[in-house]
Amino acid sequence: MNRIFKTLFSLVSLFVTAIAFAQQVPQAEPGISGDKFKIDWTANASLYTLDSGSTFVLNDTFSTKVYDKFTVGVGFDVISNENPATGPQLAWQLNQGVSEGSGTGLSDIDLFVKYDAYKGKCDYLKADVWATVNAGLYIPVDGEYSSSSATAHAGADIGIQKDKFEVVQGFNYVFTGDYTFNPVFGGYVTDDVLKFTTTATYDVADMIKFGVKAEQQYSGSYNAFLLGPIVNMKLTERATLSAEVGFAVSEDIPYDTISSVVGIGLHLAF
Repeated sequence: MNRIFKTLFSLVSLFVTAIAFAQQVPQAEPGISGDKFKIDWTANASLYTLDSGSTFVLNDTFSTKVYDKFTVGVGFDVISNENPATGPQLAWQLNQGVSEGSGTGLSDIDLFVKYDAYKGKCDYLKADVWATVNAGLYIPVDGEYSSSSATAHAGADIGIQKDKFEVVQGFNYVFTGDYTFNPVFGGYVTDDVLKFTTTATYDVADMIKFGVKAEQQYSGSYNAFLLGPIVNMKLTERATLSAEVGFAVSEDIPYDTISSVVGIGLHLAF
């Protein structure tokens, strides 16, 4: 557990440094920002608390918009798992004789593309409406928590914004091969994973949003439902900080019992 706390401390230090850097970046001149090549970096850190131990996941994602409505990107996870209940027998099979239930290592590299399918007005609701679709491929890199083979995924997001309210409904489907690691389920899963995410936020100030997030995941006969608060804070025009807590409302996972997920994220636009 000490290793996880040290990792969290290092991450917070990284965030503080990144925020300070973002505040020093000069703002783009009007009229020319859209003509320059941009890179978005998002770092998310999540701590999954289960009865038998905790799993810490650090995700980094880099993306850039190409053409008009297409965004391409790459992401990867570093996982530190101190939960011995990830299925020693299954882990033994997956690692070809190495019975290792915990440790730190890489997951897969995510190559993805996103398309801005729609953006407009809904006269009936008198609200702004937008929709995006996405698809990608998780490429295993022979890390401690890599999937058995290249794993495809696809999804979509639909958002509605009216005055200071915004609701976003997300959907994602992972076409699991023989196995893939999923921290919500406490370890490896061998079935496809279906995920629904619903967020509802309200602008309490010009740069702060408060809301609630509901996340549902299904894999074979297993499922997990997490619900909790979320906050987004716009630090500068190019930096946004977010934090969330998800409590397990109901769950039936293969190796353990999950109680909560705590996450913090930082988004920078260069």
